[in-house]
Amino acid sequence: MRHVALFMIVLMLAPSARATSRPRTDQPQGSSVALSKEKAAQDPLAGMTMDQQMAVCARLADRRRQGQPLSPVMAGQAEACDRMSMAPTSMPAPAATLDR
Repeated sequence: MRHVALFMIVLMLAPSARATSRPRTDQPQGSSVALSKEKAAQDPLAGMTMDQQMAVCARLADRRRQGQPLSPVMAGQAEACDRMSMAPTSMPAPAATLDR
């Protein structure tokens, strides 16, 4: 009976011991932070849902129309909005499309 009780105690403590193990050291600790900052610098709208991105883009478009100045962060977001906008480009449609 003592062996069963000891076995049950070991089973209950095993998951907690595993959870407190040291993190893996495959990558240096600062590299993940550097990668996330680099990605944020590339895409200022990263980490937002599509609805949030649309709201930010609409707010920036309103500020542009009203002639209000944009901060550097807002200017970066506005450029990202311009890149993802579905506005027609200056390129003409292909001839096959115009024939239809």
